[in-house]
Amino acid sequence: ALGQVLDPEPRFQKKPALQGNGAVGSGDGDILACAVCKDAIHTRPGGFVVLREDCTEAMNKFAPTDVELWSAQEFRLGRPVTMLREIPSCVFFLRGLRCLDLTGHPVAQIPSEIALLSTLRRLVFIALNITEVPKEVGSLKLLEQFMMTGCPVRRLPEEMGLLPNLWDFYLDGNQLESLPAILPRYNNGIKASGNILESLPENIGDCSDAKNLRAYGNKLTRIPDSVCRMDRLVEVSLQGNLLRSLPEAIGNVRSIKYFSVHDNQLEHLPDSIASLPELQWLYVYNNRLQVLPRRLLSRARKLERFFVEANPLSAETAVELLSDVPGSVRVLGVDAAQVQTAVAAKTGAPLQLPPSVNSGWMLPWGNLYAKLAPSSQLRRAEGVLPLSSPEPVYGGDVLVVAFAASQGEPEWLGSLGQVASGKVPLSEERIVREPVGSSSLKKTNVYAGFSKIYEDLLGFVLTSKGDKVKGRPTQPQ
Repeated sequence: ALGQVLDPEPRFQKKPALQGNGAVGSGDGDILACAVCKDAIHTRPGGFVVLREDCTEAMNKFAPTDVELWSAQEFRLGRPVTMLREIPSCVFFLRGLRCLDLTGHPVAQIPSEIALLSTLRRLVFIALNITEVPKEVGSLKLLEQFMMTGCPVRRLPEEMGLLPNLWDFYLDGNQLESLPAILPRYNNGIKASGNILESLPENIGDCSDAKNLRAYGNKLTRIPDSVCRMDRLVEVSLQGNLLRSLPEAIGNVRSIKYFSVHDNQLEHLPDSIASLPELQWLYVYNNRLQVLPRRLLSRARKLERFFVEANPLSAETAVELLSDVPGSVRVLGVDAAQVQTAVAAKTGAPLQLPPSVNSGWMLPWGNLYAKLAPSSQLRRAEGVLPLSSPEPVYGGDVLVVAFAASQGEPEWLGSLGQVASGKVPLSEERIVREPVGSSSLKKTNVYAGFSKIYEDLLGFVLTSKGDKVKGRPTQPQ
């Protein structure tokens, strides 16, 4: 039916206006209607189901430029869904096509005829069964956006790296083993997380317009030095890889604000990281760091969040880190073992930690980042000491088990933040009564309820109606 619209000699006939139910009515004036749509439903080769409602003036007056065949659209319109296993051949006759979106269809192959769609600007492959992208995609010189995710594709054609107008190159969540040796020069970011990449292209630094480098959840062992030429980078998310080191000149990328390299195998951080003038978030937890850049917290003057848990910090490093925490640091995440190391090595005046320092016990769950913290540590009041015992001790306080999100944002303040702000109503209270899966805690049950946490944090007692009544927190159960 779409092919009929662009027939060199289209055969249209006058028909009365159509009512909402698709039946022929006696509306004001006539509209053009395709001659082949004589029945309420007409099926054509290629998998299309054409409804009579589709024979509208707009359909016949204008050549279609966007074909979005994603199944959710069909559900929204209340139409029967035809799952496509191949791209209908008539699509390749739409020579003015700007967008082709095949989301959710079990299409197994992209034919070479896609090169006929020379006007394409947006190409979307989400949750397809394709295992390769044809090299003809590299001939689509007007292509601006290429989005592929949820596809078992191992490699991309090298020709794609030469597309002159491609600025959105989204490749998260496939099975890519490598990227093209040359990446599109003007793309706005490297987005290739959740693949099985072992390396990034050596000339990645030529992507001078890229504002983010997201390649977390791969198998990267190193980062090319050319990254240090990407002087517009704002976000670097490389967590969940196998990195042992970072480029020493990373401090040259002075625009970086968010730097996530947790869950790797890093043994040291470049000293130049502390010189990043715009750095606000630095996540390095669950690595092998024994030392940190000297005076990191005071040199990185805009640093607000620094998470360094699950690293075997040396005594000297732990003392320096915790001895002088600037007021600009909103959250400093450490573990109890690091605090214990600092307390034992500190000479002179005892260690005084501001409320921004959050201490807790790391659970030995392999690569899974999990932190166990009493609620008293989340907003530590004056006189409450930070945790420093090597093993978890249950003393009647509320314990919170916290995990990291795939995007790199530690979640252990997320739920509590909602409770503290009153955004979580009492009806959503959850009581957890599960044994903690740690060998050292096999006999310990952790009871954590939102209302109880709320009381401990803010001193309010929640009534059954969800009202907040000022009062002293009840004794922990």
